[in-house]
Amino acid sequence: MAASLAQRFARDLGFDDRAASAVAIVVGELGSNAVRHAGAGTLLLSALRGDSPGIEIQVRDEGPGIHQATLSGPHDNHGLAAVMRLTDEIDIDTKSGGTVVVARRYLKR
Repeated sequence: MAASLAQRFARDLGFDDRAASAVAIVVGELGSNAVRHAGAGTLLLSALRGDSPGIEIQVRDEGPGIHQATLSGPHDNHGLAAVMRLTDEIDIDTKSGGTVVVARRYLKR
């Protein structure tokens, strides 16, 4: 459901169908990692305005989250690799007791 909502939000921001689908994939992958490795997480979607319009995807969890995905083997690494390919920027902050991933995709005009 989160991926579908993210896709709709991206379209509302002006992304074409292909780019909006990429946003949905990113949300699905990051959300799956939060649930798989932490049991739950939160998702925040934000519109980026100004000189670099686009969308920001933030996923927070209280476990090893995406950091664990980089350590647990090739299957999970494919999801992280897809997130990296489908976004323009990604920041991962893993601290004790939680992980915050912020991914940005910019609107190409």
